[in-house]
Amino acid sequence: MQFKTTYLIVLLFVFSSISAQDTTQTNILKWAEVMPKFPGGDKALIQYLATNIFYPVEARLKEIQGKVIVGFYIDKEGNVKGSNIVKSIGGGCDEEALRVVNSLPKWIPGMHNGEPVNVSYHFPVTFKIEYREEDSETSKYPGGTNALLKFLSDNLEYPIEAREAGKQGVVKVQFYIDIDGSIQDLKVISDPVGSGCAEEALRIIRLMPNWIPGTENGNPIKVPYMLSITFKLDDNTKIEVNYENETIQTTLPQFPGGNKKLMKYLARNISYPEEARNKGFEGKVIISFDVDIDGTILNPKIIKDLIGAGCGEEALRVVNLMPKWIPGTKNGVPTKSSYTLPIYFKLFLDLRQNIQ
Repeated sequence: MQFKTTYLIVLLFVFSSISAQDTTQTNILKWAEVMPKFPGGDKALIQYLATNIFYPVEARLKEIQGKVIVGFYIDKEGNVKGSNIVKSIGGGCDEEALRVVNSLPKWIPGMHNGEPVNVSYHFPVTFKIEYREEDSETSKYPGGTNALLKFLSDNLEYPIEAREAGKQGVVKVQFYIDIDGSIQDLKVISDPVGSGCAEEALRIIRLMPNWIPGTENGNPIKVPYMLSITFKLDDNTKIEVNYENETIQTTLPQFPGGNKKLMKYLARNISYPEEARNKGFEGKVIISFDVDIDGTILNPKIIKDLIGAGCGEEALRVVNLMPKWIPGTKNGVPTKSSYTLPIYFKLFLDLRQNIQ
């Protein structure tokens, strides 16, 4: 069969002028008597880039190929500074090349007239897709793409910290499927969200079973992958998982009327335990439960009680009294979903201000 293989070729070209002239008002030279050096030399630099750069999924799907030229300079301390795209090809390739350049460790700085100087660099990163008439197969999740998306949507949770802080965005995770089908070299390549979202993405990928490894000419090969996970807050808190050109959207269960109604319900129904109040105990209790497809609360339990003195039991009592919720959905279809609810106990203030 015709097999499409993605290649990323990194070639280093140092552009230099014939004299050590300043290129900007910040005294960045195009050439120095002793040029900056990546630890281990050019071969080590090329190896670093080739190991750490990932061919973006969007570019692979759209078959975007070409050369991204990245410019930067090495400052007097050896730091990479001022990185920018000199030539763009899109499809996420520019951002990926720039990301890896910004991750470079310190260099040995350039020297001119016996003094360390700022020196500019340019180099191209070539993204190329080659077609081979070979008996080759890419690695696969057991059961295929739909099974993978179902696994992710069944197990991913919107971190409490992110929900409370109103954080949302897209986390991108890169990993490789090794020749034995195991997941290797797992790392976050983009996390603008924070607040535990990247950790949640890593957690769920580590839970995956072994994949069916890819092969080339009958031999198992190591194959790169990337997952994009979108955490989104609106009237219905959402998690979207994108894998290649497939997307599944999960909405979390919701208390009737939304979070404001939930806070009012908790404030009206929770009684501060006498023991905790007398001892001046404050803090957070986290309750987990399932919401069935008809909205019924199932299996509520305390998963964290940082207070004690009856607060966990009181939080659990009130959750057990809740009315039916609006169930969560997967691609618009009601589904049984898990939910974690933080409940705060704080003295001397209106309880309604401290329950989220």
